[in-house]
Amino acid sequence: MSVRLLIDHSEYRHIAIDATVLVDSFESTLSELGLADHTDPATRLAVANHIIVFAKAGERDPVRLRMLTLEAVRIEKSRPPHWTPCSQ
Repeated sequence: MSVRLLIDHSEYRHIAIDATVLVDSFESTLSELGLADHTDPATRLAVANHIIVFAKAGERDPVRLRMLTLEAVRIEKSRPPHWTPCSQ
């Protein structure tokens, strides 16, 4: 039996996603980043946040979630400290 999660998508809507997809994406992304021990809380949080954002956008493929998250984390790490995007 799979576990389904409801992720808050907006004030009035939630999306359902199989928890296994999120967990597999999270674990494989940390492994790919060389964080097999998973002890860096800042990176763990960044990875989790990116996976949830991409899942909210509609991505359900765990491999694609991992690839998108890896790219996002690498971009963040390449930015200078205290860099913030322009507000819209």
